[in-house]
Amino acid sequence: MRNLLVELRPSGLVDKPLGELLQQLTKGIQGRASLQIITTVEGDRSLSNEVKLVFYRITQEALNNIIKYAQATQVSVSLHGDSQEIVLRISDNGCGFDSNKIPSGHLGIAIMKERAESIGAIFYLSSYPGEGTEIVLSWSIASLKIGSRE
Repeated sequence: MRNLLVELRPSGLVDKPLGELLQQLTKGIQGRASLQIITTVEGDRSLSNEVKLVFYRITQEALNNIIKYAQATQVSVSLHGDSQEIVLRISDNGCGFDSNKIPSGHLGIAIMKERAESIGAIFYLSSYPGEGTEIVLSWSIASLKIGSRE
């Protein structure tokens, strides 16, 4: 229940590092879905609340899409940070899809892209029918001057 409340309440995201938040999120989702999620965090660094929230919400949306559409049994969520950039990689072994043929009304991917752009991050999605899906979100410290107000 605590994990669900953190997922729903952005103010609960302020006090914890991103890596810890992602581990809580994946643990909570794994408890509700028949999905094996491997979460790896390396180099969790201090980030502005704006950047942290974007990474968290994109992860949340990606995992919800995996549960809803992918028919996946395994998911990998990895966060790697160093002094220059933060990279989030989410991949699954699901059914995949043709990213050029997303039906109208399905706004999840467009919203993830908009969130990434709001902080100057790069959003990359790769998916092919029968081959699963991978999302990569990359935010560099140089974006701090452009897309964040620290």
